[in-house]
Amino acid sequence: NGEPIDDSTTFQRVTGGSGLEGRWVSTSVNPGSPLIIEFIPAGEDRLTFRQPAWEVVCEARLDGQDYPCVTPLGPGWTMAMTRAGTPELAMVLKKDAKPVLNMTFRVSEDGSTLTQISETIGTNEKTRIVYDRQ
Repeated sequence: NGEPIDDSTTFQRVTGGSGLEGRWVSTSVNPGSPLIIEFIPAGEDRLTFRQPAWEVVCEARLDGQDYPCVTPLGPGWTMAMTRAGTPELAMVLKKDAKPVLNMTFRVSEDGSTLTQISETIGTNEKTRIVYDRQ
């Protein structure tokens, strides 16, 4: 929406020498504003995924096929969504038909939290984010 985002992340070098080159792992993440995601029903067996701060919108059927995303990063981004179980949703983000990120979303039994597990393709690194229902 054009508003500034003031996030802070601290990284620690795990490989490489001096300078920028090397592998870095985050040790602390402090979002300056809440990261909001939305899942909006878009008809029978369809969902729209929105991340307003990053201007990402993906509408897809829950059939595992690729559907285009609207993003300021340009064309070629797609998303495939499938039900991974109740209450789970699996998503694969791709760039130019190449998988980039696997995500699984799971709603808590009481419906108060949503847990996102993400894994960047080609690494063994996973990220876990827990969202509170608003």
